[in-house]
Amino acid sequence: MKKNILLKTFSVLFIVTLLSVNLFGETIEVDYFERNTSSNQDSFSDNRLSVAAAGRGYTGTADQGDISLSLLNPAAFKVAKKYQLYFEYGTKSDIDWNEGFDEEYVDDVSIKSYKPGILFGFATQRENFSFGLIFTTKKSYDLFFKNMYIGELYDEPCYTDFPNGTSITSVVIPLSYNFKDIVTLGFTLNFDKYKSSYKHIIYHNGHFLYEGAKIDFMLVHFVFGTIITPFKNISLGVSYLPAISKDISYNYYSEYDIQHAPSNYPYEFRIGLKYKTNLFPLTVYGDYKFSNYSSFASLKDRSDYHIGLEYKIFEKYIIRSGFFTQFDNRDVDYTYINDDGEDSDYWASDIDLEQYFLTFGLSCPIWRSVEINFAIMDSNLLSKSYAKQTHIKVGVGINY
Repeated sequence: MKKNILLKTFSVLFIVTLLSVNLFGETIEVDYFERNTSSNQDSFSDNRLSVAAAGRGYTGTADQGDISLSLLNPAAFKVAKKYQLYFEYGTKSDIDWNEGFDEEYVDDVSIKSYKPGILFGFATQRENFSFGLIFTTKKSYDLFFKNMYIGELYDEPCYTDFPNGTSITSVVIPLSYNFKDIVTLGFTLNFDKYKSSYKHIIYHNGHFLYEGAKIDFMLVHFVFGTIITPFKNISLGVSYLPAISKDISYNYYSEYDIQHAPSNYPYEFRIGLKYKTNLFPLTVYGDYKFSNYSSFASLKDRSDYHIGLEYKIFEKYIIRSGFFTQFDNRDVDYTYINDDGEDSDYWASDIDLEQYFLTFGLSCPIWRSVEINFAIMDSNLLSKSYAKQTHIKVGVGINY
């Protein structure tokens, strides 16, 4: 009886998620805060959580493992015993963008990761159902322009210090149902806490003007996914994030609020393949990710490709390696009408944001049911981008 109730509940929630795909989403002009709070800042904001996925090219849409994989595909987490505890900590390098800007106009440009990538997770399994709870910092960055020239006022130059940043912390509730180890259906309910702000400190002729704004809001959304295992050594996975629109308010530092038009958060989907070779303890992973950024006027759709390898030296001693792309989603041909009524470039086309990451990882037991994971992702070797980064991650999982 309990099993039937659980199955009916899961089916209703899964259908609601499917219906939400067509209930949300709207194409609108992009503005400053939409650029900050949407995912288009992935080139330096994404913490890319899940140590196991990070070590093998950030793949795992078709895999089943610890609860962190539910961030790639809600159907991808599997509890080895009855309960699972998981923790990971990740850091990423700062970015020095001074090479991309003329020293005549700005003294210093830097991007810092002011919040580390942290994930706490708990999962449990009852019959064919798996349930979890995650607290995590999905994304963060702090961009700072120091002493940047912005024009003249009364024939005197004006400069600004322009710090701005965004962070996304989340509570994620994943739920999945496994049918005879052939089909797994899953969804996550995400409570994403967005914080974003910018400040202008404008210096002119010995005086300064202070202005800025900030936002702070919660975005609730579903992600759903499935994994199909038609053969013992092959699995296919799909996950989907529906588009959402939400009204947000600017909180200006001059103490008044202005209601903003709906902010758009585009849909994304991932497709993954997992193949276990028969001759060697080697597993090959491949993921494709699509993001519908063209719903913003100044952006374009982005497709990224991920490939990873995982080799078992012994039963629980695993090494990983991989590669993935992070292409630039800005539409550098997009123009707008400036104050003089002329076409002006929206983006600086000479600033390259494309990155190509090489990854490495390993896992090993340290005591009974305790396992430690390590991963590094680096784009310095293959990328020409100004946004080159190194991510280092450590995770600990306990199954009991």
